[in-house]
Amino acid sequence: MIEDLVSSGKLGGDELKGVQATNYLKDKINQWLEDNPNFDGTEFEKAEALEKYFIETINTMQKYGGFSELWSKGSVGRTGGGTSFENIEKKILKNQNDPFAQEKTDLIMLDDDAIKKKYGMKSSKLKEELDDGTYKRETK
Repeated sequence: MIEDLVSSGKLGGDELKGVQATNYLKDKINQWLEDNPNFDGTEFEKAEALEKYFIETINTMQKYGGFSELWSKGSVGRTGGGTSFENIEKKILKNQNDPFAQEKTDLIMLDDDAIKKKYGMKSSKLKEELDDGTYKRETK
């Protein structure tokens, strides 16, 4: 299943990042299988639960791990001083605790017009304020 995603080219614009994403997913799935050796349910229910976990993991990687396009371009797994798995996991955990994670995700996922409509400023201004720490979220 994972290899099918890689070979389809859907794991993103760069082969190294696709390999990193694949290895991370395999490690997460293997960990789930180790954590659930005596799954209480049928094989079908186990497969459904594993598929749900797989999708949740992909969504988490997209939202918090720097794999913004499924998977985009870049070197998330090569930076951070650990293994690819450790570096991706560290980035996900850091971003999950970032109070401005939504804004940063929006900068990646939304176009300039949508940013302007949602935040009342250009994406370059939003990025600048997030980078220099001056951004203040307006509550409505």
